[in-house]
Amino acid sequence: MRRKIIKQGVGGNTIFLPVKWIRERGLKPGDEVEILQEGSNLMIMSESNEEIKSVDINLDTVDREQIRSILASCYKSGYSKVRLIFNGEVPLEMLHKMMNSFTGFEIFSIEGKNVEINSFVRVSREDCEQLIKRMFHSTKYAFKMLLNEESDWKEIDTLVLNTIRRLRDHTIRSILLVKYGFDQNFTYAEIVTAIEKIAAGLSRYAKSGNNIGAKEMLDLFEELQGAYFKKDFIEAKNIWNKVHAFREKVSLELSDNKKIELSVFLAHKYHMSQLFMQLSSRIVSLYCKQEFSM
Repeated sequence: MRRKIIKQGVGGNTIFLPVKWIRERGLKPGDEVEILQEGSNLMIMSESNEEIKSVDINLDTVDREQIRSILASCYKSGYSKVRLIFNGEVPLEMLHKMMNSFTGFEIFSIEGKNVEINSFVRVSREDCEQLIKRMFHSTKYAFKMLLNEESDWKEIDTLVLNTIRRLRDHTIRSILLVKYGFDQNFTYAEIVTAIEKIAAGLSRYAKSGNNIGAKEMLDLFEELQGAYFKKDFIEAKNIWNKVHAFREKVSLELSDNKKIELSVFLAHKYHMSQLFMQLSSRIVSLYCKQEFSM
């Protein structure tokens, strides 16, 4: 919708807020709203009458992976109330353990075969940037574990499963809930997903029993992290070129390889180079709009 700017006093300007929006949130004269500026955009937000998304899901399975996948989708999509309706026995012990993998999700009530799960965690836009920073830092720590000869793949696997994957879900949920980045919020979510995939790839890389090339990848990852936080299109484009060259080099290593014992390792290394391309492409996509709108 469009609104006219009305001159108000000396140097002041006023716009009218939509009546429907005011009524939906139960706002009245004297109430405060929050105005956030991001680049050339402004967002007006109110905490009053915050929308609570809820969903009922009928389940005819007690398969752990399937239930966790369903809950993860609901969690990342911003649902605050999820009611699981089981056709058979309710796997309570499994559900209680599963809650540990979602920040803020708790079993609220159990009635017969119905289990209601609620989220009690509130997030802000400021939280999102801190969570993305933690994603970068946690994955960088996984790289350093891979380079440490005293660490084994199980330690990296535990870090990915218990910390980074949980952090990924919480970060994506927060980004989509507060619409972080406005129309680019899905790009931010894709960046978080790409970082988690790189961390998970490190676990598989470690299982191959070889960390050759890990230092080169860590250096590239740190440059990607720097490009993200500098918010500069030229910087992002330059690191994209470096990542692309790295992928081409690994592709050549893979195609020229004659040793069977190196095949699995090189396949993992090429997979990692593909993940790096995904992350660098998303960062370029994030800042190219900023570059061409200047």
